[in-house]
Amino acid sequence: LLLGSSVAELGVGTCFHMASDLAEGWTSHVDAEGVIYYTHAASGETTYERPEALPEGWSETKDEEGKTFYYNAATGESKWEKPTVSSSALPGGKVRCRHLLVKFEGSKNPTSRRTKESMAGLTAEAAQQDLQQYIDLIVQQGSTEELFGQYAEMRSDCGSYADGGDLGEFISGSGDSGMPDEFEAAALATPVGAMSGMVLSSAGYHLIFRTA
Repeated sequence: LLLGSSVAELGVGTCFHMASDLAEGWTSHVDAEGVIYYTHAASGETTYERPEALPEGWSETKDEEGKTFYYNAATGESKWEKPTVSSSALPGGKVRCRHLLVKFEGSKNPTSRRTKESMAGLTAEAAQQDLQQYIDLIVQQGSTEELFGQYAEMRSDCGSYADGGDLGEFISGSGDSGMPDEFEAAALATPVGAMSGMVLSSAGYHLIFRTA
């Protein structure tokens, strides 16, 4: 299952809240072209390269000459190259969820699997507003799995719309789920029986409802 064909800024220039694996102080945003960029609140630095957080146990330090290296206090390991949070570092376990996808002009493949029409004319801001309407409806009506599935079937641009957004079961951290780390992290962070916040991936904006 590839998220590029089946999987979510809360408007142009606003914060993407689900990026919990970003380095401290960084937030993600979307520019007018629908491309994700990152800013650091304290320094004002902006970059299109993802500033990932260090894996658990690692810290950044400097040697006597001022050169940066990384040290793991638990294992005693040190290295010059910055360690990153890979899919293998995600907590393993079986996960099952539904999702509701809204594609837009910044989607890797903007064609809706439901309507067979291109969503390339939909801006990032309009896509966010569209999805927010469904968030409000789902919350107002009880946030049940059945309700989520009904709205996913009605609106999702993913091919899973026919199954109420059900993506089936996958094993997180396996490296072969076909899903990006951001999606797995968001699914794992969502309690069973609850809905996530708005999540952004290369496919577009989507909601996750974790079922197992």
